[in-house]
Amino acid sequence: MDIVFPRTDLHFHPEEAVLFIAELDGRRIDVRIEWCTLEALSGAAGAEAVSEFVKRERGGIERAIKAHIAARGVPPSRLITLAADELDTLKPPG
Repeated sequence: MDIVFPRTDLHFHPEEAVLFIAELDGRRIDVRIEWCTLEALSGAAGAEAVSEFVKRERGGIERAIKAHIAARGVPPSRLITLAADELDTLKPPG
């Protein structure tokens, strides 16, 4: 199982999920993370805070995506929405 993350531009629009692209054995998988989840993890509201959080934690987000795929597989729709609990390790202490 070979999972790669093409370096695509991420788009940050308040109240819209952020879409990550993964490829499993050469086939695309769309991975969404809801805006409210990213705001909660970043500890602040707004596009700038979410953007900075994602840039800083992109490696951890990609590890969470790999863990999700390893544990649950890929649905036929090839669309995954990561839940907040799958990203808890990225939450800042405190």
